[in-house]
Amino acid sequence: MRHDAQDADGSGAIDAGELGAALKLLGLRATPSEVAAMLDSVGSQADGEIEYPQFVKIMTDVLTRPPVQVGADLSPVLLPT
Repeated sequence: MRHDAQDADGSGAIDAGELGAALKLLGLRATPSEVAAMLDSVGSQADGEIEYPQFVKIMTDVLTRPPVQVGADLSPVLLPT
């Protein structure tokens, strides 16, 4: 998944809405609070956006965790342990 393809507003960073859309594109469902927790876990900027290395970290964490069913609750998978 390309960072720039998920940057819908062209700001050069990914916000909560764009990250949620990226997860949905992968068939994963995350609540706004889960998305916020993921952003916080990688040190999002004061405006809640993340840069490319942080996006890669989140996507790596999501995609290397044990498989989940499409549409499954992602709380145990996505939230920092």
